[in-house]
Amino acid sequence: MFSSAFGLGAVTAWRWLTFLEGHLLSVFPERTLLAPQQAFLLFTLLHGLGLFAAARRLLPFDEGRAKTTLVLGALLSSASQVPFLLPGYVTSWVWGLLFTFVGALGATILFVLWCWHLTQFSPAASAFLFGCANVLSALVITFSPWIPREILLALTLLLPFVAAWRWRAPSEGLYGARVPPPLSPSWGLSPYSPKLMLRIGSFFFTCSLFHALLLTSSSPELYRIWKVTEPLYSMGALTTGLLIWRFAEIDLRNLYRMAQTLLGLGFATFLFLGGHHPLIAVALLQTGYGVFGTYAWVLLLYLASRAGRKEALAVASRGHFGIVLSVLVGIALTQGAQKAAMKLGLPLSPFLSLLAIATLFLAGLAFDDDRETFAGYDLPLADGDEEGGEGLSLAGLLEADLTRQERRVALLVAERCSNADICGRLNITTNTVRTHLKNIYRKLDVSGREELQDHLASLGKRGGL
Repeated sequence: MFSSAFGLGAVTAWRWLTFLEGHLLSVFPERTLLAPQQAFLLFTLLHGLGLFAAARRLLPFDEGRAKTTLVLGALLSSASQVPFLLPGYVTSWVWGLLFTFVGALGATILFVLWCWHLTQFSPAASAFLFGCANVLSALVITFSPWIPREILLALTLLLPFVAAWRWRAPSEGLYGARVPPPLSPSWGLSPYSPKLMLRIGSFFFTCSLFHALLLTSSSPELYRIWKVTEPLYSMGALTTGLLIWRFAEIDLRNLYRMAQTLLGLGFATFLFLGGHHPLIAVALLQTGYGVFGTYAWVLLLYLASRAGRKEALAVASRGHFGIVLSVLVGIALTQGAQKAAMKLGLPLSPFLSLLAIATLFLAGLAFDDDRETFAGYDLPLADGDEEGGEGLSLAGLLEADLTRQERRVALLVAERCSNADICGRLNITTNTVRTHLKNIYRKLDVSGREELQDHLASLGKRGGL
């Protein structure tokens, strides 16, 4: 598992070191073809197009040649750093576009194949892996200002190959279950419901506003605080991942509300205190986005894992394409807000903060406790297991007062999974499985496994979801 965290951390660190935050661009200003903000926008756009192509199966991701494709992605990612290797290279927007395109294509290949690899893990394990990967990435990014630039360049060239080296084709893991059907028309994003994508998109839209606040500020102190507080994002992600990993019964709604509260307080601090106390505001925002990043990661990979081995890659790409699209929308609206503020002579920071607070408020108001926006997380499938064709009645399980984890175990028992299979898919010990089964037998008043399976089948016959 830590090998997977190391590989994902290499992919994450490379994206942030090169284009997303422009650390390498600031280290080599004399060889930089694009300004950091231009590189961020162009890379995000091209990366989104790559994810769209992967979601539509337009990229040649053949399972038998996945490792070769991954090496190609590493080569393309490293090739995008050619301008930093050749002093005196011709600087023009044409070359900047070319090398950014090469980097975005390589990053898309690496990222998508790593998402495919991680869909084999349980949601709790994928949350923990996401947190660990972000900590590894944050360590590289935090210490980058003190790393000699030649060593930093060598590290950036090697990170894609580290990611390719640690990658392994996913085993069966959670594969085999069918995708829960969307609860409303999916706009072509099945199994992601529109409400789920709107909720996730609204938060990443505010992330664009946060970056705009930082990039448009003329305060050196704010820029320094941004860099100092970067580890808080990874700590928020890791803490959330550990909570999901350690407490199987944790309700994702509580994590969502935690992220919403931290972000709301952060933007409110920006709104009312302005640049007087930026440390508090930036710290709250960095931590809040770390919490929400793990929340979104769990849901997207959970649904991708339910799609089956052949569909998981395309489904994961659809979800992340929705995230990138929301970031691009945020960038476009921010650019419009900047121009309007300049014409009207209004300060930009309060306007962006107020817009972010309004977005968070409306998202919570529109989607609060809506099952669709939590993707039916860990609830039984709508029309039952594939072998018997009989559905489970969620109402019947809820009436028995089963906990969320006990419902998971009951569903897997209905799918004829052994205790060892349940341990692997839920990432729990054998003793924990036995304890859950005892509680299930007691609550449903059955004497054993076979009687439990018969009881669950009868619930399905009386009326599934």
